[in-house]
Amino acid sequence: MKNYFLQAIFLCLFSPSLFGQYVPNQYFAALQQLPCPFDTTQTVDWPVNWMVYQTTDGNWDGPVDSTRCLSTSLGQWGYGARLDLSTINPAMPVFFKANLNAPGLETNFLPNTVCNIQVSFQLEPNCQGFETGNTCAQDLCSGALAGIAIPDELGVQGAAIRLNTSTPEFEFPSPNSCNLEANACFPTEYFEEQTLQFFVLKFSWDPLIGSLDGRTLQVNVAGIDQLIPDWVGHIADVPASAAQLVGDHYEVPAYAAAQNNSFNGNYLMEYTALTYPGAANPSYVEAYPVPNTTDQQTINLIVDPWETLEIQPFTHLRGALVAGSDSIRHIANLVNMGGDICMNYIDVIFSGGNEYRHGGGQLDLNNSFSCMQFRQGSALRVMEDATLHYGNDGTGMLALCANSTIHLERNATLVVDGVLNIAECDNALPQQHLYMNLPQGAQLIFTDKARLTNRFSQEQQMLLFVRMLGGVIDYTASAPEDRALIRRLYPSPAPEFSDNLKTGPNPCGSSMQLAFLSVGNETLELRWLDTNGRIVQEEQYHTEKGPNQWEVSTPEKAGCYFLNIRSGKAQCMRKIIKMRP
Repeated sequence: MKNYFLQAIFLCLFSPSLFGQYVPNQYFAALQQLPCPFDTTQTVDWPVNWMVYQTTDGNWDGPVDSTRCLSTSLGQWGYGARLDLSTINPAMPVFFKANLNAPGLETNFLPNTVCNIQVSFQLEPNCQGFETGNTCAQDLCSGALAGIAIPDELGVQGAAIRLNTSTPEFEFPSPNSCNLEANACFPTEYFEEQTLQFFVLKFSWDPLIGSLDGRTLQVNVAGIDQLIPDWVGHIADVPASAAQLVGDHYEVPAYAAAQNNSFNGNYLMEYTALTYPGAANPSYVEAYPVPNTTDQQTINLIVDPWETLEIQPFTHLRGALVAGSDSIRHIANLVNMGGDICMNYIDVIFSGGNEYRHGGGQLDLNNSFSCMQFRQGSALRVMEDATLHYGNDGTGMLALCANSTIHLERNATLVVDGVLNIAECDNALPQQHLYMNLPQGAQLIFTDKARLTNRFSQEQQMLLFVRMLGGVIDYTASAPEDRALIRRLYPSPAPEFSDNLKTGPNPCGSSMQLAFLSVGNETLELRWLDTNGRIVQEEQYHTEKGPNQWEVSTPEKAGCYFLNIRSGKAQCMRKIIKMRP
Protein backbone atom coordinates (compact mmCIF):
# COMPACT_ATOMS: atom_id res chain seq x y z
CA MET A 1 0.00 0.00 0.00
CA LYS A 2 2.71 2.41 -1.01
CA ASN A 3 0.65 5.54 -1.59
CA TYR A 4 -0.82 5.33 1.90
CA PHE A 5 2.69 5.07 3.30
CA LEU A 6 3.68 8.32 1.55
CA GLN A 7 0.51 10.02 2.70
CA ALA A 8 1.15 8.83 6.25
CA ILE A 9 4.60 10.44 6.20
CA PHE A 10 3.12 13.72 4.90
CA LEU A 11 0.36 13.75 7.51
CA CYS A 12 2.71 12.78 10.30
CA LEU A 13 4.96 15.76 9.52
CA PHE A 14 2.13 18.21 9.92
CA SER A 15 -0.16 16.53 12.46
CA PRO A 16 1.74 13.96 14.55
CA SER A 17 -0.99 13.89 17.20
CA LEU A 18 -3.31 12.18 14.73
CA PHE A 19 -1.37 8.93 14.98
CA GLY A 20 -1.32 6.65 18.01
CA GLN A 21 1.71 4.55 18.88
CA TYR A 22 0.69 0.92 19.16
CA VAL A 23 4.12 -0.73 18.91
CA PRO A 24 6.97 0.18 21.29
CA ASN A 25 10.46 1.29 20.23
CA GLN A 26 9.39 1.02 16.60
CA TYR A 27 12.72 2.34 15.28
CA PHE A 28 14.73 -0.02 17.51
CA ALA A 29 16.76 2.96 18.76
CA ALA A 30 17.38 1.53 22.24
CA LEU A 31 18.75 -1.78 23.52
CA GLN A 32 18.80 -3.23 27.01
CA GLN A 33 20.84 -5.99 28.60
CA LEU A 34 18.94 -8.48 30.71
CA PRO A 35 19.10 -12.13 31.81
CA CYS A 36 17.99 -14.54 29.10
CA PRO A 37 14.48 -15.74 30.11
CA PHE A 38 15.27 -19.21 28.74
CA ASP A 39 18.65 -19.61 30.46
CA THR A 40 19.31 -17.21 33.33
CA THR A 41 23.01 -18.06 33.31
CA GLN A 42 23.31 -15.96 30.13
CA THR A 43 22.56 -12.34 29.32
CA VAL A 44 21.09 -10.95 26.09
CA ASP A 45 20.94 -7.55 24.43
CA TRP A 46 17.43 -7.01 23.12
CA PRO A 47 15.63 -3.97 21.69
CA VAL A 48 13.79 -2.30 24.57
CA ASN A 49 10.31 -3.87 24.91
CA TRP A 50 11.05 -6.57 22.34
CA MET A 51 11.87 -10.25 22.66
CA VAL A 52 14.04 -12.12 20.13
CA TYR A 53 13.66 -15.90 20.03
CA GLN A 54 13.12 -19.11 18.08
CA THR A 55 10.66 -21.94 18.67
CA THR A 56 10.94 -25.67 18.17
CA ASP A 57 7.91 -25.92 15.85
CA GLY A 58 8.20 -22.75 13.75
CA ASN A 59 5.08 -21.16 15.30
CA TRP A 60 5.48 -17.75 16.92
CA ASP A 61 3.47 -18.97 19.93
CA GLY A 62 5.06 -22.43 20.02
CA PRO A 63 7.54 -23.87 22.56
CA VAL A 64 10.57 -21.58 22.83
CA ASP A 65 13.92 -23.09 21.87
CA SER A 66 15.67 -22.70 25.24
CA THR A 67 19.07 -23.56 23.74
CA ARG A 68 19.14 -20.24 21.84
CA CYS A 69 19.66 -16.99 23.73
CA LEU A 70 19.90 -14.55 20.82
CA SER A 71 21.45 -11.10 21.21
CA THR A 72 21.20 -8.05 18.97
CA SER A 73 23.29 -4.92 18.53
CA LEU A 74 22.47 -1.43 17.30
CA GLY A 75 22.66 -0.81 13.57
CA GLN A 76 25.19 1.36 11.83
CA TRP A 77 23.34 4.68 12.25
CA GLY A 78 22.41 4.22 15.89
CA TYR A 79 19.06 2.62 15.27
CA GLY A 80 17.86 -0.75 14.10
CA ALA A 81 18.28 -4.14 15.78
CA ARG A 82 21.11 -6.13 14.18
CA LEU A 83 21.20 -9.93 14.59
CA ASP A 84 24.17 -12.16 13.76
CA LEU A 85 22.53 -15.01 11.84
CA SER A 86 25.36 -17.43 12.66
CA THR A 87 23.82 -17.64 16.16
CA ILE A 88 20.42 -18.94 15.04
CA ASN A 89 19.15 -22.36 14.03
CA PRO A 90 18.77 -21.76 10.24
CA ALA A 91 16.18 -24.52 9.98
CA MET A 92 13.74 -22.51 12.13
CA PRO A 93 12.41 -18.94 11.81
CA VAL A 94 13.48 -16.06 14.04
CA PHE A 95 10.80 -14.02 15.82
CA PHE A 96 10.79 -10.47 17.17
CA LYS A 97 7.82 -10.06 19.53
CA ALA A 98 6.71 -6.65 20.85
CA ASN A 99 5.81 -6.07 24.49
CA LEU A 100 2.39 -4.48 24.15
CA ASN A 101 2.22 -3.73 27.88
CA ALA A 102 4.97 -1.15 27.55
CA PRO A 103 4.12 2.28 29.06
CA GLY A 104 2.85 5.00 26.75
CA LEU A 105 1.29 2.73 24.13
CA GLU A 106 -2.22 3.22 22.78
CA THR A 107 -4.44 0.34 23.81
CA ASN A 108 -7.46 0.77 21.55
CA PHE A 109 -7.90 1.39 17.83
CA LEU A 110 -10.40 3.96 16.65
CA PRO A 111 -13.45 2.44 14.91
CA ASN A 112 -14.07 2.68 11.17
CA THR A 113 -10.68 3.87 10.01
CA VAL A 114 -7.62 2.60 8.19
CA CYS A 115 -4.26 1.43 9.52
CA ASN A 116 -0.95 0.48 7.99
CA ILE A 117 1.66 -2.01 9.18
CA GLN A 118 5.13 -0.73 8.31
CA VAL A 119 8.16 -3.02 8.51
CA SER A 120 11.57 -2.33 6.99
CA PHE A 121 14.63 -4.59 7.28
CA GLN A 122 17.78 -5.59 5.44
CA LEU A 123 19.84 -8.72 4.99
CA GLU A 124 23.58 -8.69 4.45
CA PRO A 125 25.33 -9.51 2.25
CA ASN A 126 22.35 -10.82 0.21
CA CYS A 127 18.92 -12.45 0.35
CA GLN A 128 20.04 -15.92 -0.68
CA GLY A 129 17.77 -18.56 0.82
CA PHE A 130 15.41 -16.04 2.45
CA GLU A 131 11.92 -17.54 2.47
CA THR A 132 8.80 -15.60 1.55
CA GLY A 133 5.28 -16.72 0.73
CA ASN A 134 2.73 -18.73 2.73
CA THR A 135 4.05 -22.30 2.70
CA CYS A 136 5.57 -22.12 6.21
CA ALA A 137 3.98 -22.68 9.60
CA GLN A 138 0.94 -20.46 10.31
CA ASP A 139 0.67 -19.61 6.58
CA LEU A 140 3.51 -17.08 6.68
CA CYS A 141 7.22 -17.56 6.00
CA SER A 142 8.39 -14.00 6.65
CA GLY A 143 6.66 -10.74 7.54
CA ALA A 144 4.53 -9.34 10.35
CA LEU A 145 1.55 -10.76 12.23
CA ALA A 146 -0.81 -8.37 13.98
CA GLY A 147 -3.68 -9.87 15.98
CA ILE A 148 -6.56 -7.48 16.66
CA ALA A 149 -8.85 -8.52 19.52
CA ILE A 150 -12.53 -7.69 18.99
CA PRO A 151 -15.76 -8.69 20.77
CA ASP A 152 -17.40 -11.96 19.76
CA GLU A 153 -21.06 -12.29 18.79
CA LEU A 154 -22.03 -12.33 22.47
CA GLY A 155 -20.17 -9.09 23.11
CA VAL A 156 -17.35 -10.70 25.10
CA GLN A 157 -14.41 -8.32 24.59
CA GLY A 158 -11.26 -9.86 23.13
CA ALA A 159 -12.90 -13.21 22.45
CA ALA A 160 -12.34 -12.98 18.68
CA ILE A 161 -9.14 -12.21 16.77
CA ARG A 162 -8.72 -10.62 13.35
CA LEU A 163 -5.32 -11.67 12.03
CA ASN A 164 -3.62 -9.17 9.74
CA THR A 165 -0.34 -10.05 8.08
CA SER A 166 2.21 -8.36 5.84
CA THR A 167 4.60 -10.11 3.48
CA PRO A 168 7.92 -8.72 2.23
CA GLU A 169 8.66 -7.06 -1.07
CA PHE A 170 12.20 -6.42 -2.27
CA GLU A 171 13.15 -2.73 -2.35
CA PHE A 172 16.21 -0.56 -2.84
CA PRO A 173 18.84 -3.08 -4.06
CA SER A 174 22.43 -2.28 -3.15
CA PRO A 175 25.73 -4.13 -3.70
CA ASN A 176 26.22 -5.28 -0.10
CA SER A 177 22.73 -5.73 1.28
CA CYS A 178 19.21 -6.79 0.39
CA ASN A 179 16.57 -4.30 1.52
CA LEU A 180 12.96 -5.33 2.05
CA GLU A 181 9.68 -3.83 3.19
CA ALA A 182 6.69 -5.70 4.58
CA ASN A 183 3.91 -3.11 4.56
CA ALA A 184 0.22 -3.90 4.73
CA CYS A 185 -3.02 -2.00 5.13
CA PHE A 186 -6.01 -3.08 7.18
CA PRO A 187 -9.28 -1.49 8.28
CA THR A 188 -10.63 -1.26 11.78
CA GLU A 189 -14.29 -2.16 12.30
CA TYR A 190 -17.26 -0.52 14.00
CA PHE A 191 -16.48 -1.93 17.46
CA GLU A 192 -15.68 0.62 20.14
CA GLU A 193 -13.17 -1.81 21.66
CA GLN A 194 -10.55 -3.36 19.38
CA THR A 195 -7.03 -3.77 20.71
CA LEU A 196 -3.69 -5.03 19.45
CA GLN A 197 -3.36 -8.47 21.04
CA PHE A 198 0.04 -9.38 19.58
CA PHE A 199 2.57 -8.00 17.09
CA VAL A 200 5.27 -10.37 15.86
CA LEU A 201 7.91 -10.24 13.11
CA LYS A 202 8.91 -13.52 11.48
CA PHE A 203 11.98 -14.28 9.34
CA SER A 204 12.59 -17.68 7.69
CA TRP A 205 15.30 -19.29 5.57
CA ASP A 206 15.29 -22.31 3.32
CA PRO A 207 16.10 -25.27 5.62
CA LEU A 208 18.51 -26.56 2.96
CA ILE A 209 20.67 -23.44 3.08
CA GLY A 210 22.83 -24.81 5.87
CA SER A 211 25.11 -22.30 7.61
CA LEU A 212 24.29 -18.59 7.81
CA ASP A 213 27.78 -17.65 8.97
CA GLY A 214 28.85 -14.16 7.96
CA ARG A 215 25.29 -12.97 7.43
CA THR A 216 23.18 -10.51 9.40
CA LEU A 217 19.57 -9.36 9.72
CA GLN A 218 18.88 -5.76 10.67
CA VAL A 219 15.32 -4.70 11.51
CA ASN A 220 14.98 -0.92 11.12
CA VAL A 221 11.27 -0.13 11.52
CA ALA A 222 8.24 -2.02 12.80
CA GLY A 223 5.07 -0.16 13.68
CA ILE A 224 1.40 0.54 13.01
CA ASP A 225 -0.04 3.90 11.94
CA GLN A 226 -3.69 4.92 12.06
CA LEU A 227 -5.75 7.69 10.50
CA ILE A 228 -8.63 9.20 12.45
CA PRO A 229 -12.02 8.38 10.89
CA ASP A 230 -12.67 11.97 9.78
CA TRP A 231 -9.63 11.75 7.51
CA VAL A 232 -11.04 8.70 5.75
CA GLY A 233 -13.78 8.86 3.15
CA HIS A 234 -16.56 6.50 4.28
CA ILE A 235 -18.49 4.74 1.51
CA ALA A 236 -21.79 3.25 2.67
CA ASP A 237 -23.59 3.42 -0.70
CA VAL A 238 -22.90 4.57 -4.27
CA PRO A 239 -25.57 6.98 -5.57
CA ALA A 240 -25.10 7.90 -9.24
CA SER A 241 -26.40 11.22 -10.55
CA ALA A 242 -27.36 12.13 -14.10
CA ALA A 243 -24.14 14.17 -14.35
CA GLN A 244 -22.17 10.92 -13.91
CA LEU A 245 -23.81 9.18 -16.85
CA VAL A 246 -21.19 8.38 -19.51
CA GLY A 247 -22.73 6.77 -22.58
CA ASP A 248 -24.57 3.65 -21.39
CA HIS A 249 -23.19 3.57 -17.82
CA TYR A 250 -22.50 5.71 -14.78
CA GLU A 251 -18.98 6.49 -13.51
CA VAL A 252 -18.83 7.42 -9.83
CA PRO A 253 -15.39 8.38 -8.43
CA ALA A 254 -14.65 7.09 -4.93
CA TYR A 255 -14.45 10.66 -3.59
CA ALA A 256 -17.94 11.40 -4.89
CA ALA A 257 -19.37 8.30 -3.20
CA ALA A 258 -17.66 9.04 0.13
CA GLN A 259 -20.08 10.52 2.64
CA ASN A 260 -17.47 12.86 4.11
CA ASN A 261 -15.12 12.86 1.09
CA SER A 262 -11.37 12.58 1.87
CA PHE A 263 -8.72 15.11 0.95
CA ASN A 264 -5.91 12.54 1.24
CA GLY A 265 -7.38 9.86 -1.00
CA ASN A 266 -8.14 7.09 1.54
CA TYR A 267 -11.58 5.46 1.35
CA LEU A 268 -13.30 2.75 3.37
CA MET A 269 -16.21 0.58 2.24
CA GLU A 270 -18.16 0.27 5.48
CA TYR A 271 -20.04 -2.56 7.12
CA THR A 272 -23.38 -0.91 7.97
CA ALA A 273 -25.65 -3.91 8.64
CA LEU A 274 -27.11 -4.15 12.17
CA THR A 275 -25.57 -7.59 12.67
CA TYR A 276 -22.27 -9.08 13.77
CA PRO A 277 -19.89 -9.21 10.79
CA GLY A 278 -19.53 -12.74 9.47
CA ALA A 279 -19.91 -14.89 6.37
CA ALA A 280 -23.56 -15.50 7.25
CA ASN A 281 -24.14 -11.79 7.94
CA PRO A 282 -22.70 -9.80 5.03
CA SER A 283 -23.22 -6.09 4.61
CA TYR A 284 -23.71 -4.49 1.18
CA VAL A 285 -22.62 -1.19 -0.28
CA GLU A 286 -25.35 -0.69 -2.90
CA ALA A 287 -25.07 1.31 -6.13
CA TYR A 288 -28.15 2.95 -7.69
CA PRO A 289 -29.07 5.80 -10.04
CA VAL A 290 -30.73 8.93 -8.65
CA PRO A 291 -33.62 8.90 -9.24
CA ASN A 292 -33.95 5.13 -9.39
CA THR A 293 -35.06 3.63 -12.71
CA THR A 294 -37.25 0.71 -13.69
CA ASP A 295 -34.61 -0.56 -16.16
CA GLN A 296 -31.28 -2.03 -15.14
CA GLN A 297 -28.31 0.36 -15.14
CA THR A 298 -24.55 -0.21 -14.89
CA ILE A 299 -22.70 1.82 -12.25
CA ASN A 300 -18.91 1.83 -11.94
CA LEU A 301 -17.23 2.81 -8.68
CA ILE A 302 -13.86 4.25 -9.78
CA VAL A 303 -10.60 4.19 -7.80
CA ASP A 304 -8.19 6.67 -9.39
CA PRO A 305 -4.38 6.93 -9.19
CA TRP A 306 -2.99 7.86 -5.76
CA GLU A 307 -6.20 6.71 -4.08
CA THR A 308 -6.60 3.76 -1.72
CA LEU A 309 -9.77 1.78 -1.12
CA GLU A 310 -10.02 -0.48 1.91
CA ILE A 311 -12.89 -2.84 2.58
CA GLN A 312 -14.14 -3.91 5.98
CA PRO A 313 -14.57 -7.67 6.54
CA PHE A 314 -17.69 -9.23 5.05
CA THR A 315 -18.61 -6.08 3.09
CA HIS A 316 -19.51 -6.42 -0.60
CA LEU A 317 -20.44 -4.11 -3.47
CA ARG A 318 -23.69 -4.80 -5.35
CA GLY A 319 -26.39 -3.03 -7.29
CA ALA A 320 -29.58 -1.94 -5.57
CA LEU A 321 -32.95 -3.26 -6.73
CA VAL A 322 -34.32 -1.52 -9.80
CA ALA A 323 -37.46 0.51 -9.14
CA GLY A 324 -40.53 -1.68 -8.75
CA SER A 325 -38.64 -5.02 -8.68
CA ASP A 326 -37.97 -7.42 -5.83
CA SER A 327 -35.37 -9.47 -7.76
CA ILE A 328 -33.65 -7.47 -10.53
CA ARG A 329 -30.66 -5.42 -9.44
CA HIS A 330 -28.54 -2.82 -11.12
CA ILE A 331 -25.00 -3.86 -12.14
CA ALA A 332 -22.24 -2.51 -9.87
CA ASN A 333 -18.61 -2.79 -10.95
CA LEU A 334 -15.52 -1.93 -8.92
CA VAL A 335 -13.02 -0.34 -11.33
CA ASN A 336 -9.38 0.28 -10.48
CA MET A 337 -7.83 2.88 -12.77
CA GLY A 338 -4.49 3.22 -10.99
CA GLY A 339 -5.07 3.19 -7.24
CA ASP A 340 -4.55 0.60 -4.50
CA ILE A 341 -7.30 -1.74 -3.37
CA CYS A 342 -6.32 -3.18 -0.02
CA MET A 343 -7.48 -6.61 1.12
CA ASN A 344 -6.50 -8.22 4.41
CA TYR A 345 -8.52 -10.95 6.11
CA ILE A 346 -11.49 -10.44 3.81
CA ASP A 347 -13.41 -12.30 1.14
CA VAL A 348 -14.91 -9.86 -1.38
CA ILE A 349 -17.74 -11.49 -3.35
CA PHE A 350 -18.94 -10.40 -6.80
CA SER A 351 -22.19 -11.94 -8.10
CA GLY A 352 -25.15 -11.25 -10.35
CA GLY A 353 -23.01 -10.08 -13.27
CA ASN A 354 -20.96 -7.55 -11.27
CA GLU A 355 -17.26 -7.29 -12.09
CA TYR A 356 -13.93 -6.23 -10.74
CA ARG A 357 -12.31 -4.31 -13.60
CA HIS A 358 -8.59 -3.65 -13.54
CA GLY A 359 -7.23 -0.84 -15.67
CA GLY A 360 -4.18 -0.05 -13.54
CA GLY A 361 -2.84 0.19 -9.99
CA GLN A 362 -2.60 -2.82 -7.72
CA LEU A 363 -4.41 -5.21 -5.44
CA ASP A 364 -2.71 -5.58 -2.06
CA LEU A 365 -3.38 -9.17 -1.01
CA ASN A 366 -1.63 -9.38 2.34
CA ASN A 367 -3.08 -12.53 3.84
CA SER A 368 -3.57 -16.16 2.77
CA PHE A 369 -7.29 -15.52 3.33
CA SER A 370 -7.41 -12.38 1.17
CA CYS A 371 -9.74 -13.39 -1.64
CA MET A 372 -11.89 -12.12 -4.46
CA GLN A 373 -14.69 -14.55 -5.22
CA PHE A 374 -16.75 -14.44 -8.42
CA ARG A 375 -20.20 -16.07 -8.69
CA GLN A 376 -23.27 -16.21 -10.94
CA GLY A 377 -22.10 -14.61 -14.16
CA SER A 378 -19.58 -12.24 -12.59
CA ALA A 379 -16.06 -11.74 -13.90
CA LEU A 380 -12.56 -10.62 -13.11
CA ARG A 381 -11.83 -8.32 -16.04
CA VAL A 382 -8.38 -7.02 -16.97
CA MET A 383 -8.87 -4.12 -19.33
CA GLU A 384 -7.12 -3.55 -22.66
CA ASP A 385 -3.32 -3.13 -22.37
CA ALA A 386 -3.46 -3.41 -18.55
CA THR A 387 -1.58 -5.85 -16.30
CA LEU A 388 -2.90 -7.29 -13.05
CA HIS A 389 -0.49 -9.04 -10.68
CA TYR A 390 -2.88 -11.06 -8.52
CA GLY A 391 -1.32 -12.33 -5.30
CA ASN A 392 1.97 -11.79 -3.54
CA ASP A 393 4.55 -14.56 -3.66
CA GLY A 394 1.86 -17.23 -3.30
CA THR A 395 -0.27 -15.26 -0.82
CA GLY A 396 -3.86 -14.41 -1.71
CA MET A 397 -6.67 -16.37 -3.35
CA LEU A 398 -8.80 -15.95 -6.47
CA ALA A 399 -11.99 -18.02 -6.34
CA LEU A 400 -13.98 -18.71 -9.51
CA CYS A 401 -17.41 -20.26 -9.03
CA ALA A 402 -19.85 -21.81 -11.50
CA ASN A 403 -20.87 -19.45 -14.34
CA SER A 404 -18.13 -16.93 -13.57
CA THR A 405 -15.05 -16.22 -15.65
CA ILE A 406 -11.82 -14.32 -16.17
CA HIS A 407 -12.17 -11.78 -18.97
CA LEU A 408 -8.90 -10.60 -20.48
CA GLU A 409 -9.30 -7.86 -23.04
CA ARG A 410 -6.95 -7.39 -25.98
CA ASN A 411 -3.27 -7.18 -24.91
CA ALA A 412 -4.23 -7.61 -21.23
CA THR A 413 -2.07 -9.64 -18.85
CA LEU A 414 -3.08 -11.53 -15.72
CA VAL A 415 -0.21 -12.80 -13.56
CA VAL A 416 -1.49 -15.34 -11.03
CA ASP A 417 0.84 -15.26 -8.01
CA GLY A 418 -1.49 -16.81 -5.44
CA VAL A 419 -4.06 -19.62 -5.34
CA LEU A 420 -6.62 -19.92 -8.15
CA ASN A 421 -9.47 -21.98 -6.73
CA ILE A 422 -12.17 -23.28 -9.11
CA ALA A 423 -15.37 -24.82 -7.75
CA GLU A 424 -19.15 -24.79 -8.17
CA CYS A 425 -19.49 -23.04 -4.75
CA ASP A 426 -22.99 -24.52 -4.50
CA ASN A 427 -23.53 -28.16 -3.59
CA ALA A 428 -26.93 -28.10 -5.29
CA LEU A 429 -25.30 -27.58 -8.69
CA PRO A 430 -24.23 -30.50 -10.87
CA GLN A 431 -20.62 -30.92 -11.93
CA GLN A 432 -19.54 -28.30 -14.44
CA HIS A 433 -16.51 -26.55 -15.87
CA LEU A 434 -15.33 -22.96 -16.26
CA TYR A 435 -14.55 -21.23 -19.57
CA MET A 436 -12.57 -18.13 -20.49
CA ASN A 437 -11.31 -16.48 -23.68
CA LEU A 438 -7.69 -15.58 -24.39
CA PRO A 439 -7.84 -12.96 -27.17
CA GLN A 440 -5.07 -11.64 -29.39
CA GLY A 441 -2.14 -10.32 -27.36
CA ALA A 442 -3.54 -11.41 -23.98
CA GLN A 443 -1.41 -13.37 -21.52
CA LEU A 444 -2.34 -15.66 -18.64
CA ILE A 445 0.80 -16.30 -16.55
CA PHE A 446 1.28 -18.51 -13.50
CA THR A 447 4.33 -17.85 -11.29
CA ASP A 448 6.31 -20.55 -9.52
CA LYS A 449 4.45 -19.70 -6.28
CA ALA A 450 0.98 -19.89 -7.89
CA ARG A 451 -1.39 -22.81 -7.38
CA LEU A 452 -4.42 -23.97 -9.36
CA THR A 453 -6.78 -26.24 -7.46
CA ASN A 454 -10.25 -27.77 -7.86
CA ARG A 455 -10.28 -29.53 -4.48
CA PHE A 456 -13.58 -27.90 -3.46
CA SER A 457 -15.39 -28.75 -6.72
CA GLN A 458 -17.88 -31.59 -7.10
CA GLU A 459 -15.81 -34.80 -6.87
CA GLN A 460 -12.79 -32.63 -7.72
CA GLN A 461 -13.66 -32.78 -11.42
CA MET A 462 -13.92 -29.11 -12.46
CA LEU A 463 -11.57 -27.96 -15.24
CA LEU A 464 -10.67 -24.56 -16.65
CA PHE A 465 -11.21 -24.46 -20.43
CA VAL A 466 -9.36 -21.66 -22.21
CA ARG A 467 -10.46 -20.65 -25.69
CA MET A 468 -7.22 -19.83 -27.51
CA LEU A 469 -8.08 -16.82 -29.64
CA GLY A 470 -4.56 -15.55 -30.20
CA GLY A 471 -3.36 -15.13 -26.60
CA VAL A 472 -0.73 -17.04 -24.64
CA ILE A 473 -0.75 -19.21 -21.51
CA ASP A 474 2.52 -19.52 -19.61
CA TYR A 475 2.32 -22.15 -16.89
CA THR A 476 5.76 -23.64 -17.31
CA ALA A 477 6.51 -22.91 -13.64
CA SER A 478 3.37 -24.75 -12.45
CA ALA A 479 3.24 -28.26 -11.03
CA PRO A 480 2.05 -30.99 -13.46
CA GLU A 481 -1.13 -31.56 -11.42
CA ASP A 482 -1.98 -27.87 -11.76
CA ARG A 483 -1.36 -27.79 -15.52
CA ALA A 484 -3.61 -30.84 -15.88
CA LEU A 485 -6.60 -28.73 -14.77
CA ILE A 486 -6.31 -26.45 -17.82
CA ARG A 487 -7.64 -27.47 -21.23
CA ARG A 488 -6.96 -25.38 -24.34
CA LEU A 489 -9.73 -24.99 -26.90
CA TYR A 490 -8.76 -23.92 -30.43
CA PRO A 491 -11.13 -22.68 -33.14
CA SER A 492 -11.32 -25.01 -36.13
CA PRO A 493 -9.86 -23.66 -39.41
CA ALA A 494 -12.13 -23.50 -42.44
CA PRO A 495 -11.62 -26.12 -45.19
CA GLU A 496 -10.69 -23.43 -47.71
CA PHE A 497 -7.16 -22.05 -47.11
CA SER A 498 -8.02 -18.47 -48.11
CA ASP A 499 -10.91 -18.34 -45.63
CA ASN A 500 -8.41 -18.62 -42.77
CA LEU A 501 -6.44 -15.56 -43.94
CA LYS A 502 -7.18 -11.92 -43.19
CA THR A 503 -5.15 -8.96 -44.46
CA GLY A 504 -5.63 -5.26 -43.96
CA PRO A 505 -5.96 -2.42 -44.19
CA ASN A 506 -6.14 -2.13 -47.96
CA PRO A 507 -4.96 0.35 -49.19
CA CYS A 508 -2.12 0.19 -46.67
CA GLY A 509 0.97 2.13 -45.64
CA SER A 510 4.40 0.91 -44.61
CA SER A 511 2.89 -2.14 -42.91
CA MET A 512 -0.27 -4.20 -42.78
CA GLN A 513 -1.81 -6.84 -40.54
CA LEU A 514 -1.83 -10.51 -41.49
CA ALA A 515 -3.99 -12.93 -39.48
CA PHE A 516 -4.07 -16.69 -40.02
CA LEU A 517 -6.02 -19.46 -38.28
CA SER A 518 -3.71 -22.48 -38.30
CA VAL A 519 -4.19 -26.20 -37.69
CA GLY A 520 -0.77 -26.36 -35.98
CA ASN A 521 2.89 -25.62 -36.63
CA GLU A 522 3.39 -24.66 -40.26
CA THR A 523 5.23 -22.08 -42.36
CA LEU A 524 3.60 -19.29 -44.33
CA GLU A 525 5.60 -18.05 -47.32
CA LEU A 526 4.81 -14.51 -48.50
CA ARG A 527 5.82 -13.22 -51.95
CA TRP A 528 5.12 -9.69 -53.10
CA LEU A 529 4.79 -9.45 -56.92
CA ASP A 530 4.62 -6.26 -58.95
CA THR A 531 2.22 -5.86 -61.87
CA ASN A 532 4.84 -7.48 -64.17
CA GLY A 533 4.94 -10.62 -62.05
CA ARG A 534 8.43 -9.90 -60.66
CA ILE A 535 9.15 -10.85 -57.01
CA VAL A 536 10.04 -7.67 -55.10
CA GLN A 537 9.94 -9.03 -51.51
CA GLU A 538 9.84 -12.44 -49.80
CA GLU A 539 9.49 -13.51 -46.15
CA GLN A 540 8.36 -16.42 -43.97
CA TYR A 541 6.25 -16.66 -40.82
CA HIS A 542 5.95 -19.67 -38.50
CA THR A 543 2.58 -20.44 -37.00
CA GLU A 544 1.26 -22.03 -33.84
CA LYS A 545 -2.04 -23.84 -33.49
CA GLY A 546 -4.97 -21.44 -33.43
CA PRO A 547 -5.09 -17.73 -34.33
CA ASN A 548 -1.85 -16.05 -35.37
CA GLN A 549 -1.26 -12.41 -36.18
CA TRP A 550 1.71 -10.43 -37.51
CA GLU A 551 2.53 -6.94 -38.62
CA VAL A 552 3.95 -7.35 -42.12
CA SER A 553 6.24 -4.83 -43.81
CA THR A 554 5.08 -3.81 -47.29
CA PRO A 555 7.35 -3.13 -50.31
CA GLU A 556 9.28 0.13 -50.27
CA LYS A 557 7.63 1.78 -53.25
CA ALA A 558 4.01 2.79 -53.50
CA GLY A 559 1.90 1.02 -56.09
CA CYS A 560 -0.21 -2.04 -56.87
CA TYR A 561 1.04 -5.47 -55.74
CA PHE A 562 -0.11 -9.07 -55.71
CA LEU A 563 0.58 -10.87 -52.42
CA ASN A 564 1.01 -14.62 -52.85
CA ILE A 565 0.56 -16.53 -49.57
CA ARG A 566 1.49 -20.22 -49.54
CA SER A 567 1.51 -23.01 -46.96
CA GLY A 568 2.50 -26.41 -48.28
CA LYS A 569 0.41 -27.04 -51.38
CA ALA A 570 -2.28 -24.49 -50.49
CA GLN A 571 -2.00 -20.91 -51.65
CA CYS A 572 -3.99 -17.78 -52.41
CA MET A 573 -3.40 -14.37 -54.01
CA ARG A 574 -4.44 -10.95 -52.66
CA LYS A 575 -4.31 -7.62 -54.52
CA ILE A 576 -2.78 -4.96 -52.25
CA ILE A 577 -2.51 -1.20 -52.86
CA LYS A 578 0.30 0.63 -51.09
CA MET A 579 -0.24 4.34 -50.67
CA ARG A 580 2.42 7.04 -50.76
CA PRO A 581 3.57 8.31 -47.30
